[in-house]
Amino acid sequence: MSRAARRGSGERGPSRFFSPCDLETADWEFGVTGLSLRGSDRARLTSAFEGLADGGQVAMPLIDQPWGSAGLLKDKFGITRNVEIQKS
Repeated sequence: MSRAARRGSGERGPSRFFSPCDLETADWEFGVTGLSLRGSDRARLTSAFEGLADGGQVAMPLIDQPWGSAGLLKDKFGITRNVEIQKS
């Protein structure tokens, strides 16, 4: 998969990922996103991210972005998770 496809090209589909991070520097094998969580409830989504990270591996911690916050991890079952918190 090309770098542009991993960063997102505006298309939707299982092979597209929308992330501000440079996945070429990730120190683990990246696959397609297994699950994406998105919403504006910061407390609930932060708690979900922390729970999923427990026993897993964080590739990008929840960090502020122009549209809100975003984080990327692989949970303890090996499923890639993308969490986006939209500004409310």
